[in-house]
Amino acid sequence: MFFKTFCAAVIGVEAKIVRIEADVNAGLPVFQMVGYLNSEVKEAKERVRSSIKNIGLSFPPKRITVNLSPADFRKEGTSYDLGVAVALLGAFGCLDFDASSDCILVGELSLDGRINGVAGVLPIVMAARENGFRYCIVPKANIKEAAIVEGIKSIGVESLEEALNIIQEKSYEARAVATEEWNDRNEHITDKDFSDVSGQFMIKRAAMIAVAGNHNMLMQGASGAGKTMIAERIPGIMPSLTREESLEVIRINSICGVMDKAGGYIYDRPFRAPHHSISPTGLIGGGAVPKAGEISLAHKGVLFLDELTEFKRSTLELLRIPLENKKIIHTRNNGSVEFPCDFTLIAAMNPCPCGNYPNKLKCTCSPMQIKRYLGRLSTPLLDRIDIITQVKEVEYSLITGVDQKDVETSYDMRKKIEKVVSIQHDRFKDENILYNSSMDGRMIKKYCVLDKESRQYIEKIYNDNSMSARGYYKVLKVARTIADFAGKERIDLEDIEEAVMYRCIDRNVYGER
Repeated sequence: MFFKTFCAAVIGVEAKIVRIEADVNAGLPVFQMVGYLNSEVKEAKERVRSSIKNIGLSFPPKRITVNLSPADFRKEGTSYDLGVAVALLGAFGCLDFDASSDCILVGELSLDGRINGVAGVLPIVMAARENGFRYCIVPKANIKEAAIVEGIKSIGVESLEEALNIIQEKSYEARAVATEEWNDRNEHITDKDFSDVSGQFMIKRAAMIAVAGNHNMLMQGASGAGKTMIAERIPGIMPSLTREESLEVIRINSICGVMDKAGGYIYDRPFRAPHHSISPTGLIGGGAVPKAGEISLAHKGVLFLDELTEFKRSTLELLRIPLENKKIIHTRNNGSVEFPCDFTLIAAMNPCPCGNYPNKLKCTCSPMQIKRYLGRLSTPLLDRIDIITQVKEVEYSLITGVDQKDVETSYDMRKKIEKVVSIQHDRFKDENILYNSSMDGRMIKKYCVLDKESRQYIEKIYNDNSMSARGYYKVLKVARTIADFAGKERIDLEDIEEAVMYRCIDRNVYGER
């Protein structure tokens, strides 16, 4: 007897519908699974056999063939177990032929019949809706994630027996959960506030500019000056995710299996801080079967690289293209997979191996050691960083709070940033971008018009510092964001001067490369 069910395969951040076909005939007892499967999927037959027996149903010794179609791409993971089990039971004659024809089945089976959570539920449910399915049966552990998707009914189950009852009784509507509502919110749930940072007013200003215009920022300064502390507080001054952005973030978290246990919508922007020992694959993703890396998990949020010079140079160089394109494409023999990676890069580094340069009373490094240490960062990579700031040691009076007055909180900073973000959204409403950092050459000519005095100043800086064309455009983009903070229609000399201060690299520190 023949029976079919439906599941889906996750490829990149998308999902593709898979038809599970079960055929049961008389003959020598054999259970064969075909359809370009990896070992995890092939092992499903043992999980399915045991789970069917352990819920009290018979598993007759027949010639069984299960095909996962189409067979032109590799099937991975354990999410097919439930679909295979239901297809087999249908082929055994336990279900009506069309009992599950408009339903997607997702879940991993335990040997006792329980259904465990799986990765990639959100893109699977989205694919089911786009392909005209009315229902999705998913593990109860993933139901909040599935309930985000509108236009399709999701049902959470804990066991194979429960799923069979729903399919036999066709009680999909009665068991479906309500779609989760999106709530606009501005507050951030965090105990890390910028009011905790003593002094460092210029760095706080630079952080606000970086966040408002989605500019990349590098903090360079003595160890213990507060670079990491500042970076950890940057998500708290970023505007909350929009619903569309939240869905993008959840989709990536879902395929990587890092969804929060609470499930549902995500409102706060991601903050990823990988250790400097991370592998190239861990950072940008990839592998024999491409998976998302840290740059994709930081999508719409912050990727913080602490101790930047401790990362392998070859690993850092891989960031050059994603920083420009906001996406990463992994190409293999069987096709290409694209992952989004629109993140804000925040990096921190010491000025020398001992971390005390240019304080000659503390620094024990020779000029050659410093040059070799900083030479781990290539000029092309530094060229892709919009804001480079020098973090100085904090004075004692600021640490104790004696001279620190009217300290801005993260809430105060975020309100200013939201105004600047709103200005950019209005400016680019007819363009396909949201932030100043994304402007191309045509937009720069349109929105970054300079007066004569500003042009003469930037020309001198360009020639004196051997600035590249990319560096020149970075200055203009940052200046545009600075002007937006002041509510100016046009960029003036003051804005250019501040942008240059954030952009120009101190050759005495970095040396010629």
